[in-house]
Amino acid sequence: MKKIKLMLMLIFTVLFSGLFIVGCIEDHSTEPDPEEPESLHGKVIILQAYGNEGDDSPAGVSHSFVELYNKSNKAIKLDEIGLYYANGTTVASDATPNTATKDSAWKRISLNGKTIPAKGSFLILGAKHSDLSSTRYTIADGYGDINDNNLSLSRRAFKVALIQSTENITVQNPFTANSGKPIKGYIDMVGAANEYQSQDLIFGFETAPARNSASQAVRRADLTDTDDNSTDFIAARYASGGMSDELLEVRKPRNSGVGKWNPFATPEYGEGSPMLMILQIGASADDSNNVSHTFVELYNNTSQAITLNGAYSLQYAEGTKVVSGAVEDLEWEKIDLTGTIQPYHSFLILGAKRSTNNTPGLKIEDNSGDMNETGFKLSNRAGKVVLMNNQTLLSVQNPFTDNSGQPVAGYVDMIGYFNDNTDQIFGFETQPIKDITKQAGARRKNLDDTNDNSEDFEKVAYNNATAEVIALKRPKNHTHGAWNPMTGEEL
Repeated sequence: MKKIKLMLMLIFTVLFSGLFIVGCIEDHSTEPDPEEPESLHGKVIILQAYGNEGDDSPAGVSHSFVELYNKSNKAIKLDEIGLYYANGTTVASDATPNTATKDSAWKRISLNGKTIPAKGSFLILGAKHSDLSSTRYTIADGYGDINDNNLSLSRRAFKVALIQSTENITVQNPFTANSGKPIKGYIDMVGAANEYQSQDLIFGFETAPARNSASQAVRRADLTDTDDNSTDFIAARYASGGMSDELLEVRKPRNSGVGKWNPFATPEYGEGSPMLMILQIGASADDSNNVSHTFVELYNNTSQAITLNGAYSLQYAEGTKVVSGAVEDLEWEKIDLTGTIQPYHSFLILGAKRSTNNTPGLKIEDNSGDMNETGFKLSNRAGKVVLMNNQTLLSVQNPFTDNSGQPVAGYVDMIGYFNDNTDQIFGFETQPIKDITKQAGARRKNLDDTNDNSEDFEKVAYNNATAEVIALKRPKNHTHGAWNPMTGEEL
């Protein structure tokens, strides 16, 4: 009898253990249940939006579109979520005041029954333009998770909001309409305009609008959301002469079928396409309180070493004051570069030191450059710096466009900058960066290159910076080693 009881207990134990093991397997499913549509602020974001509506072929993309992204680790149901959109207003020129007081009425696209995958995109594909003769990137018809020809965003000014609501909304700006706070159900929004306030008006955005055009989508700079469209989004230039083919492969819109992906992956550049770039510039005047020396910091954003000897030059020129009536910049000057830049390393060309003794915000050690050129001095009012894959002195004003609208032979990278409207510069990528002075230099916002100086660079004022910002952003020479200049992380 005891033996029978012992056998029964053993069988029961084995069966119970088997059930427990099966239960564990079910609990560790690799396909998590989608979350219900609640508290999605900060989880689902508008990653990218583009408007193609208007006359003539859009230079950028074939369709209007909005791309969402799920930052969370779970798939999310989009039931009761609405994509709301509206266009702003535009006048003929910036000499004609835009007197609009509101945007066009909001329209809504229901996302009911849809799911956005974990770490994945969801694409709402809108109207296709009738003329694609000048369009660089064409999206396949029907590629969207939702395909709606009514979604026609203006290339001049639009706003897009993601809101958990089934109702129409009438407020102009759902981000601030609730006594300065977002309305109930608010998840995310982007407002964009081309020439904001001078020609184009948009009345819905987070803090300040981003910039869009027929050539450019608005796309997140990264996955951090500061609730300021003007800093959270960059103008992603899809048009020819904008982002490289390799970068386009990363930035192009994706639907939910792609699944998990990294929208900020580093592009894979093929042979012959080294992404050697100008990372940062600083101009030191005698009374400058920003930096002690003029400098240019290059960065090798590839996995291959780049030899400079006999191949590369840094060329620079000064702009002029508008009151001078000049129609061109001063003559180019040139530094033939020497040395080798290892993968993911900086390379510092250190120039003239200011003569005054008071301490600037950033003091660079004498002779700490990979090349020390005491005669190298940049203007702190208006200037241009170009990196060339040859050592022939330039004669054109703008090497980015002065080859029948294309970059001249050997062109690698350039920045054009100016201080204010009393200065002019004739060399830059798309648009120069403004507000560069003896108190502020310019540094890349990220390691993507849209070929638009005004979008790719931001001003850096070391005299007002914290110790942490100075440690991260200060120019590094080659001995610093491989690093990520956006995070400071050693590689």
